[in-house]
Amino acid sequence: KNGVVTVKIDLKLRKKKVSDTIVENYIIRALKEKLGKKYRDDYDHIAFCFPAAKRYWEAYGLVGGKITYYNDDRCLAVSSQMHEIGHNLMLQ
Repeated sequence: KNGVVTVKIDLKLRKKKVSDTIVENYIIRALKEKLGKKYRDDYDHIAFCFPAAKRYWEAYGLVGGKITYYNDDRCLAVSSQMHEIGHNLMLQ
């Protein structure tokens, strides 16, 4: 409980193009299967790492939110993590 949890999704990407909403729904489904429906309650911050694809964004976090989103290798970039979690912590 509380720490790092990794889930893998079984989604085939065709031509590296798939709706981000579809990917997010697969991630949420995998989290619920692994941690239960209240998965958000046990964690302060949740990072969604999306597979490589052409996107108009590299990473984002919502001000006051709990989840941050990263495109491919941006998920491993500490500078991106800190920047986006800053938004979650109400830093604009």
